[in-house]
Amino acid sequence: MQETGIRRELEAGHKSAGASLRPPVDWRSINWKQVKGNVRRLQRRIVQAQQQGQKRKIRALQFILTRSYSGRCLAVRRVTENAGKRTPGVDGHLLDTPVKKARAVEQLSAEDYRPQALRRILIPKGNDPKRIKMRPLGIPTMEDRAKQALHLLALELIAETTADPHSYGFRKARSVADAIGQCFILLARSTAAQYILEGDIKSGTP
Repeated sequence: MQETGIRRELEAGHKSAGASLRPPVDWRSINWKQVKGNVRRLQRRIVQAQQQGQKRKIRALQFILTRSYSGRCLAVRRVTENAGKRTPGVDGHLLDTPVKKARAVEQLSAEDYRPQALRRILIPKGNDPKRIKMRPLGIPTMEDRAKQALHLLALELIAETTADPHSYGFRKARSVADAIGQCFILLARSTAAQYILEGDIKSGTP
């Protein structure tokens, strides 16, 4: 049954790439519970294949996920509901209506991906008003962000599975509080280290 469901999901992804083989997407009628469940099942199988060292199976499941209807819907939803949803890229386009979001799902493809140029802006860095530095920030287009989000669905859990268990920076579902808790556990031991090394990367520009 599970294999049949995944096969149908793959077929749905291919059909939506061909303009007339699948009914147009209605953004308001998407069953998000089902979409998330489909993606979660595929991600779970990717993790299991990673733990069993089945590289070919991992690639096959990633292929299915990045071409599936559910994966594409969830990727578009992620980039249209986060903090940058009102910040366009170099093309000036936003996915700010149900029609635009539905069209993005239909057009989102993992094939022949070539990203567009980044929109470059400068934002202030640091809190000292006397020494304000500007940090360059690159902003992708909404289409490129959706494609990145789609591939992230297939890659993020492998990264979590293989990453250092005591790494807390930029990790999903981890925070500074988790790092502090682990430090407390280690330093509360009678054989704990007597020193803590704190480091930071300093900019090479004056």
